[in-house]
Amino acid sequence: MFLKKIQFLFVLVLFISNSLNAQDTYLVYLKNKTKEYSIDKPEQFLSKKSIDRRIKNNIKITEKDLPVNTQYIKQIKATGVEIIGSSRWLNCVFIKNNKKSIQEIDQFSFVQKVEKYHGLKAKPEKISNRTLNYGDATVQTEMLKGDVIHNLGYTGSGVVIAIFDDGFYQVDNIGAFSHLYSNSKVLSTHNYCGYEFNTVYDAGSHGTSVLSCMAANETGEMIGTAPDASYRLFLAWNASSTADDEIGWVLSAEEADVLGVDIIQSSLYFTAGEAPGEDSYTYEDMDGQTALSTQAAQSAYEAGIVVLNCAGNLRAESWHYIGAPADAEGVLAVGAVDGSEDLAYFSSAGPSFDGRIKPDITAMGYECYVINTNGNTEAAYGTSFSTPITSGLVACLIQAFPSATAEEIRTAIVESADRYNNPDNDYGYGIPDFEIAYNNLLASKTEEIKQSDSSFSIYPNPFSDFINISASSVIKNITIYDVSGRAILCKMVNNSDKYVLDINKLGKAFYYIKVECENDTYIQKIIRE
Repeated sequence: MFLKKIQFLFVLVLFISNSLNAQDTYLVYLKNKTKEYSIDKPEQFLSKKSIDRRIKNNIKITEKDLPVNTQYIKQIKATGVEIIGSSRWLNCVFIKNNKKSIQEIDQFSFVQKVEKYHGLKAKPEKISNRTLNYGDATVQTEMLKGDVIHNLGYTGSGVVIAIFDDGFYQVDNIGAFSHLYSNSKVLSTHNYCGYEFNTVYDAGSHGTSVLSCMAANETGEMIGTAPDASYRLFLAWNASSTADDEIGWVLSAEEADVLGVDIIQSSLYFTAGEAPGEDSYTYEDMDGQTALSTQAAQSAYEAGIVVLNCAGNLRAESWHYIGAPADAEGVLAVGAVDGSEDLAYFSSAGPSFDGRIKPDITAMGYECYVINTNGNTEAAYGTSFSTPITSGLVACLIQAFPSATAEEIRTAIVESADRYNNPDNDYGYGIPDFEIAYNNLLASKTEEIKQSDSSFSIYPNPFSDFINISASSVIKNITIYDVSGRAILCKMVNNSDKYVLDINKLGKAFYYIKVECENDTYIQKIIRE
């Protein structure tokens, strides 16, 4: 009996000790920005690629882009709290604290307000186990006309995709990904959630399967939708973490922006907290402006990044609707269909709470195909996979039209979808057709060149046997496409800003010519009479 009392007292003391030491997460919102940096010198806090992306998208660098004041962070840290990170977009510092220092922090003259953050668990999907062959896996690409885009020579080369997930277990040891390392296509890895792992390759396996939808490149097994893109891998969610999943998403998004990525691919979504009665998000918060991750996702889009996020897998559950940050206006929220293009039973429904169409588009996410941690293909289910399948082809579209803005890319994809004229909150605008999106962008860029670019010329047009090309910089490659978007003539030049192209073997028809120069790419419609 005495021994049992000691055991009971030990458990009681341990419980009380843990309760006293338990740390909550708080958001410390600040009144103003740093004086250490200036928007007139963005190279001090943004990479060249990030600045170039803003220039391309005609986006001004504003105070929102400035880093959080480091002196404020030091003063907050001096109260004894743990700093998780800071958000320049939210002008906020994320801290852990046992409530002793909150009152002191709240009295700082530079603090706007302090709010307790109720942690939300991100929800990726489980993956089934069924080995399948490459032939079956092609359906998910062909459904979006990805094969047409690949046949045009666009496989994501030169485009940078940031992936936010739970980890990338064994990616650095799987044959289907070996080309990423031999060709230096994994540009960086980042851990914003789950610090017990040495690398992102020691963490979860969900990201491994997500990455394979885009990057896998193993003939006879599986080839993803963007095998030649470059990747930055972010551990933004951790199954064993307690409260800070969404903060990890925000910090990942801001770092991705600084590094100058072109695309954010996220197969995580945030809804209600898991604890009974926990004060967290409700459907009413899916309004495009409330959730932290939604605010960050919208900021990323407004910084010129194409953001794709899974709609979620909760249609058949009590939540039913999309999760954050899929509710952001600028985010392409992706639902799921099966191989027959019928809606998957789990694909979360819209609209956003403020009445906007969501999801935006749908792609194959029911019995689609991924690479598992053993390096084998298997069937998988979830909007987690319809999203990266689509993201890879977005990278191909950006490669084809490097001067296109994020808004132009997003619009072209939505307008190509098969329900664009009759959208609903199950399929959104429908299944995108990347051949149509490509041709629409081709036509619009042709018109732009015709109206505004005097440094590039093609003559005569219409032509008979020869065409003269003149540009402001060295011409590197010339490609002729037929009206269906099929490449029918390719010529490497790389020696002059003028070139005479012999195309007397072409039939009398309309064509598109793409001229890749040292400093720019030009696309124009031409006619042979």
